[in-house]
Amino acid sequence: PVRHLLVLGFASGHYPNRGHVSRVFSETDIHRLVEGTQLPIDTQRGQLDRARAQFKRQLNMASDSASFFVPRRDPAGDAQSPSEALQFMLHMFGKEEDEILSLDLSVDRAQVRHLAENTIEDVQPPSVRPFGDIDISQDLLSLRVDAEGNPKPESPSALERMMVSPLAWLLQRLYAEPAVWRAEEANILLQGTLSHSVFEDLFAEDSAPPPRGKLSGLVKKGLEQAIQRSAPFMQSATWTVERRLLEAQLTKAAQAWHDMLTQLGADVIGTEVWLKGDLGGLGIHGQADALLALPGNRLLIVDYKKSSASSRRTRMERGYDSQVELYRKMLQTGGLKDKEKVELGDQIKSSDEIGVVYYNMNDTTALSDTGLAESSQLPDWEVLETDVSNEAMSLINERISELHKGKIRLNRDTDAEFFDKKAGVKPYALEVTPLTGLFMVADGEDRS
Repeated sequence: PVRHLLVLGFASGHYPNRGHVSRVFSETDIHRLVEGTQLPIDTQRGQLDRARAQFKRQLNMASDSASFFVPRRDPAGDAQSPSEALQFMLHMFGKEEDEILSLDLSVDRAQVRHLAENTIEDVQPPSVRPFGDIDISQDLLSLRVDAEGNPKPESPSALERMMVSPLAWLLQRLYAEPAVWRAEEANILLQGTLSHSVFEDLFAEDSAPPPRGKLSGLVKKGLEQAIQRSAPFMQSATWTVERRLLEAQLTKAAQAWHDMLTQLGADVIGTEVWLKGDLGGLGIHGQADALLALPGNRLLIVDYKKSSASSRRTRMERGYDSQVELYRKMLQTGGLKDKEKVELGDQIKSSDEIGVVYYNMNDTTALSDTGLAESSQLPDWEVLETDVSNEAMSLINERISELHKGKIRLNRDTDAEFFDKKAGVKPYALEVTPLTGLFMVADGEDRS
């Protein structure tokens, strides 16, 4: 027993605590399970009743009075509401909500009982220690090794993350990224997975493209199969609009791509082809969506993008598209990962010219760094004459050199704007974990 009870954290969801809500069964489902099986399954109502009983026992401990402290914000700084029990208490005692005392007001603070005040006047602020780039003095590119103890190869996406944020790259290597639960949604990543699956089935390896008139039906069937494999939740009626929109986009994209292949006289000689190579002593590998053989012993690497050409075009024009050069490096220094595909490997090695093209499905636009005589007849085929990778490869090589020495360059407070506005690269790496922002430093370097 106590004379006066102090109740802390009188915020929404507490006093009484909210019961656990099942993500699988509704409250009605649980009651039916209890009735049908006689098992002691805990219901939300039962949890709430126990929490109320506990709160009542706690209040009964006080013989004289009780004070309830309502925090305005949680530890993360987000605003909080008072406990839902407050309305019942105000009604029970005939009080108004505006009679709650605010500790920010001296008049209210004078009415509060049993509140200890801090009499220390000289408050010492926390010490602020400046920090800069990290030097671990260990080869960080050797964090992942294969069975023989050799460093595992890096992918184009990992190298782009390294370019944008070495710290984000390191946290991924250390499996130190936050594990965030997200509701099922048809986001751009899922749409990309479904779209790639449909295109790889339509334009298959060593097969002639299907007749143009049949593409609509084949897209519909292929998308249904892809959804069944990768996103069964999209089969429900709730996602009808999204399914139909994606189907219409893919049908239009497939028809335009069919026309381009026909005009180029191209044959699909490989799909989902794993390539490997070397970048200054560092192993690299990646998966090409398709390989096209063109007349004149030419080869074209295709990367399907479920996006519009605008963002990709910007980064290519400004020299920050690393993927083009990395694919070319793989073919020049390595080739196929699958050694059993001897015939395809020989065809790649004997090619007189190797180009790379991005096919952007949303606006049916192809972007390439390689000029083709046939492509001049295609209105939606754009050739960029500049070096589309020089700036990106320069930054990546600089990062690789630093990581070999164990140095981590922390992000500057101007990096997000630099990559987004000047380089044309969406800095997704800065959004993966809050640590990149927490350890961000002021930029004194001019990279314009």
